[in-house]
Amino acid sequence: MGLSAKRLGKLFGLNSQEMNVYLKEEGYLKGEPGNYSLTKKGEKYATKKEKDNGYGGHAARHWSWTEWAEEIVEKINIDSKRRAEIEQHTSEQRKERRIKKDREYEEYMNKMNSQKQETPQLDILSKIIKIFKK
Repeated sequence: MGLSAKRLGKLFGLNSQEMNVYLKEEGYLKGEPGNYSLTKKGEKYATKKEKDNGYGGHAARHWSWTEWAEEIVEKINIDSKRRAEIEQHTSEQRKERRIKKDREYEEYMNKMNSQKQETPQLDILSKIIKIFKK
């Protein structure tokens, strides 16, 4: 049975995000969080697995993950200094993604509020809907 990034990271005191950062920095993965793929180097030690729920249409769900061969453990060299660097890097990435997401949400809300002010008919329609919901 292969190792997931979570199980692999656990062996070295890292969570799955931190393990993926390490694997990317070492050339086994490419891409960004949530959208990693294997490099040629990574393909020697891992396979991409895929599954779906068997349904079609709106109920269809598909997911994929990477399973690492146990041989990769011998290639990983993470000391306490390296672990701290990875944890710091991952923390900064999370912070950047949160700031970006918050900014996008704020821009969206500002856009929606400006549209609402431009169309007073929507206010009236909203009030009518609230009355009928009671």
